Amino acid sequence: MKQAIIALTLSLTCLGAGAEGFMPWTDIMKGADMDADGMVSMDEVKDYQLGSRFQGFQPWMSDHFAALDTDGDGQVSMKEIEDGMHGMGMDGNALSAEWTKGLGFMPREGQ
Repeated sequence: MKQAIIALTLSLTCLGAGAEGFMPWTDIMKGADMDADGMVSMDEVKDYQLGSRFQGFQPWMSDHFAALDTDGDGQVSMKEIEDGMHGMGMDGNALSAEWTKGLGFMPREGQ
């Protein structure tokens, strides 16, 4: 279990750097967090300004929001996403691929 946590942490850290021009899931979550409280509500998911660029983000979050919101507070934190991703047997690359499905590499904002 400890090794799995270390591996997940390392993979998430590596994702932060990402390939040139690729926006990892952590950046997408931060972008959707309109009030910068470290959590994303369903309203923020629906209003996410880049949602049209990441066509899979809104439907995927809509489908999985209730399951990811493990504490039932109506918001999903980065920790809840990480736990849910791990529980679904996904890594960060798989989650990013789901959220950017069919769109390939996307430019970071401002590039």
